[in-house]
Amino acid sequence: MPTSLQNIAIATGGVAQDLLPARLGRGAVIISPISEDCWVNFGVTAAVNVGERIVNGASARFSVEHYPEVGARVSVFSATTSSQIMVRET
Repeated sequence: MPTSLQNIAIATGGVAQDLLPARLGRGAVIISPISEDCWVNFGVTAAVNVGERIVNGASARFSVEHYPEVGARVSVFSATTSSQIMVRET
């Protein structure tokens, strides 16, 4: 069952932060940066050029079929404090 859509603000730009905690049984995560590009990684800390880049205004869906580690914690890196990211997990 999908969780509600969350709008998350980056607490400190230029420093990775956890976007979602680990959750067994997670089937997919949909991430949409709405302020600037971001990088995400599952289970390890995201950084520029470390993880998957999502372009501002786009959405990326990470499913367990293609990303078996999708149930791990989700780390995100964005350069600017208060940049906004929309996220939904299923």
